Amino acid sequence: MTLPFDIGLWGAVWMGVATLVAAFVRGYSGFGYSAMVIAASSLVTNPLNFVAVVIIAEAAMTAQSWRGVGPEVDWRRVKWLLAGAVVGLPLGLWALSTISEDAARAVISTYVLTMCLI
Repeated sequence: MTLPFDIGLWGAVWMGVATLVAAFVRGYSGFGYSAMVIAASSLVTNPLNFVAVVIIAEAAMTAQSWRGVGPEVDWRRVKWLLAGAVVGLPLGLWALSTISEDAARAVISTYVLTMCLI
């Protein structure tokens, strides 16, 4: 049986459990989903494959909570965040398309370790 991203059966089970745990953490704390899923994926496959999956899942979860939090959003700050995203998106896409799998794992591991220490 061939699964997407060249993941075997146990890799798929691992990613399923990791995704559920990450979703629970996001539901409880409001953040952390992306970092947890990408870090978990780096153990079983190329983590760069999961970037688009995580972005789509984050968009779906954000859209679901939109009605409840929409009126409380500080839209002036959102405009600045979107401006930063417009500037950072091309750089991020370039980095994703040029970085090797091993370098991505090293960067992800360093990031997770740093965040745990903080």
